[in-house]
Amino acid sequence: MDEKRVTDEEGYSILEATVALEIDGRNVFRSVGVEGARHTVIMHSREQWINETLDIVEDFKENPKSDAEYNFWMYGTGFGFKLKRNGDSLSIYIAVNSAGPTQGVTWPQTVQVGAVSSKEWIEAIVSVSKQLSDMFLRLNKELYHNRFFQEQQRNLMILENWLS
Repeated sequence: MDEKRVTDEEGYSILEATVALEIDGRNVFRSVGVEGARHTVIMHSREQWINETLDIVEDFKENPKSDAEYNFWMYGTGFGFKLKRNGDSLSIYIAVNSAGPTQGVTWPQTVQVGAVSSKEWIEAIVSVSKQLSDMFLRLNKELYHNRFFQEQQRNLMILENWLS
């Protein structure tokens, strides 16, 4: 990521990154022929990821044996992850659609790429989100006063508390 863009007044909205996911040491994006979802609008994607992760936690509280599905999109791209829950396990699929550039990958398609425990997925979302928060707070201190950012920080605390 270009940290210089983080310092920009619009850094929160314009920062782009390549998102990849490894399961068991394997980059799952290679299953569709790319290294990752390039040009993901990362902070807006993160908002959706945090909210969807909160939904997973709520589902655990309300229905521990749920077979719910969850979607984690990489905004600005045609890529996302579909998660299908079976008890504590999440089957992970890469979804490709026409919502944005797909780097030459054909769409629509959904490819199963692995499975993780719900706790592992939530830990990963919290970890990446905290790294992004730390970078923004270090390089763009004004963001601390942004109410949307503060709400995300509160939601991250809820997720951290659930993990502990």
